[in-house]
Formats: sequence, structure tokens, C-alpha cells
Amino acid sequence: MKEKKEKKKWKSTEKSFIDRIVKDVKKKKELRQLDDSFVEEIVCERLKGLEVKFYEFEKFKRTKIYKTLLKNIRKVLREIYGLFIEKNYEKRFVLLENLKSLSDIETHKKILLLHKSTKERLPFYDFLYSKIFSVTGKPKKILDLGCGLNPLSFPFMKLNKVKYLATELTEEDCKFINEYFKKFKIDGKAIVLNLLKTENLSKLPKVDVCFAFKLLDTLETLKKGISEDLLKKVKAKFIVVSFPTKTIGQKKKISTKRLVWFRKLIKKMKFVSFEIENEIFFIIKR
Repeated sequence: MKEKKEKKKWKSTEKSFIDRIVKDVKKKKELRQLDDSFVEEIVCERLKGLEVKFYEFEKFKRTKIYKTLLKNIRKVLREIYGLFIEKNYEKRFVLLENLKSLSDIETHKKILLLHKSTKERLPFYDFLYSKIFSVTGKPKKILDLGCGLNPLSFPFMKLNKVKYLATELTEEDCKFINEYFKKFKIDGKAIVLNLLKTENLSKLPKVDVCFAFKLLDTLETLKKGISEDLLKKVKAKFIVVSFPTKTIGQKKKISTKRLVWFRKLIKKMKFVSFEIENEIFFIIKR
């Protein structure tokens, strides 16, 4: 009985220790909206291999190791989330209020410009969806993983009836997308989902097409081999995966040779690939 109490006390101390690191990580403005459970996942991964006494947080906090740990975790989270957001990102809610209809393309564009991925993709959306749907057929059910603001490209899809499920890392982003769906009576829903826990994918419904735009590169840096697990567990007839061919802001070209690992992964699958200016896409048939 005493051993169980000690174990419970230890776990409570460990949880408190991790929670305090999460809190410190999220003091940076661009990371505040991130879901605690996702940040906790990164913290736990980065703590592996460190000799840490969970009952000595204040002492640990003053060490060089802690400062380096905090810096590295924030760097990873910026690469996943913070770097993609434009400075005036919070204006999306005001713009949504001003958005009158699905045919109001100009206001849609203003919103899409607030996220770097959709900003770079904006001139090509008509071509992009035309190309994808020429292979997959017009979907009745879509899953958009790590969606960012991509659901706001809905008018470019030119779909009449569709069920749209989107996932993101923050409650705030999901709230925004859900307000958009509700305003225009789109049969859609956005949910917070930690994609590092691939068991979460098994709980998602079957769909015709799954979008995984600029997603796998990031996940692989956090958890090697996760892409294979994700491709197996997503219940979709087609999965559309994309990778950047230029760094954020189009500063440097990224060699597609780095995708050797991904091509090996899908070599036995049927797929079609094509490129737009800053992005390469793979339409994989399941």
C-alpha cells in the first residue's frame, strides 16, 4: 500500500514538473495557442536521456541545460506552427465577420494570405483542386490533417455537397474554422488532434480524400517512421501528401532528393505526383 502511494506521489511530482516546463514554453506569444497535450508530448520526448530530478524544478530551471532545453523545444514548435503564421493572423476573425458569401473570393484571399502555406498556394488553388479531383473524382467526404487555413480554400474546390473534417493543434484555430463552416452551412467540423499519437487516426471516419499538406516532413522530424504509421491508419481512398520545394518565404530551394525515404515508402502503392511553384504533391491511391 505504501509503495502504491509513493508511486502515485512520484507520478504527481513528475506531472507537475512537466506542466511547469509546458507553461514556460508557452510564454512565447506565437506558441500560446498550442494545445498543452501536444507541447507536453514534445517536452517528454526532449527530456529523454536527461538526468533530471523531478522534485528539484527550481534548481533545474536555473541550469544551462534547462535554458537549452527550452530553446530547442520552442525552436521545434516554431517550425511546426509559429513560422507559418503571419503577424496579423488574429485579423482572421474580423475578416470572417466581413465575409458575405462563399462567392466573396477577395475576402477569402485576404484570410488565406494570413498563413504562409495558403499564401504560397493561393495563386494555384484552381489548378491544384482540378488536378487532384481529376484523379480522385469529386469527394463526398474530406479529411484535412494539420489543416491550417486550408478549409478556407473551399470555394476553389467547386464542390456542391461534401462532409469536411479538419484537424489542427489549437482550440482557437478550430474555433475559427468551425465558425466559417457554421456561417456558410458547410457540413464540416474542425477538431483538435495530436497527430503524433497515431492511434487517434483510427478513431476518425472513413473518407474519400485525405489532405496531408506539408505535414509529413514536420512529423518525421519529431518522430521518425511516423509517416508509415499515418498512411496505414488513415481510412481514405486517396491520400494527398505534399512537401515544400522552397523554404518558408521562398528564400531557398529545397532539393527533392530528401524525399528518397518517402518514395521508398510509397513505391508499392499507386500514386501520381505533380508540382506547383513551391510544393510537390503525391496523390496516393489506397
